[in-house]
Amino acid sequence: MVLVFFGGALIAMSSPAQSETNTVEALCLQTRQYCDQMHAAKSETEQKSLAAKALDCAQRAVLADTNSAKAHLCLAVSYVKNFPFVDTRTQVHYSRFIKTEAETAIRLDPKNDVSYYLLGRWHYGVANMNFIYKGLVKIVYGGLPKASLELAKAYHTTDQAELALAELKQCAALTPVDDDDTEAKKTAAEILRTRDWP
Repeated sequence: MVLVFFGGALIAMSSPAQSETNTVEALCLQTRQYCDQMHAAKSETEQKSLAAKALDCAQRAVLADTNSAKAHLCLAVSYVKNFPFVDTRTQVHYSRFIKTEAETAIRLDPKNDVSYYLLGRWHYGVANMNFIYKGLVKIVYGGLPKASLELAKAYHTTDQAELALAELKQCAALTPVDDDDTEAKKTAAEILRTRDWP
């Protein structure tokens, strides 16, 4: 039996081996437990092992229910947890998966603020990558995202109005380079005008 934080509360759970099932709820809980245990791990080897187990559980959660927003969010978080233990090229691939899984979670549950926050952090991280890393991303992705609308949404969802406003203004001022940028610019301008968020 172990104690873990989940949803802001301390709860008792059986160990992953004891509670192993193939239901999406159980797999998501196991993923969260592995991630939480990383904080108490005494070595990098142990952290790496827990991160790998979290990723495996999250992947199985998505397979158990491809329409579960929680499962896709768990998968995105698990890729983040594995970042310190993989090489740069793998990190770039994982970065792409993080974006895809976070966007899928938002599509399935538009009210999940954690998914917006994660996607916002992804945009922020990509925008601030060093020169060499950006070059590798261009090879893998074919380009970099320009708009900051998702980050603005993340700030809005977490009640950080001033930061959300700043990101909206930046997004509305960008010169579009593709259809996604054009749509993001239009949406940002509309939110600034009406103060209504989609």
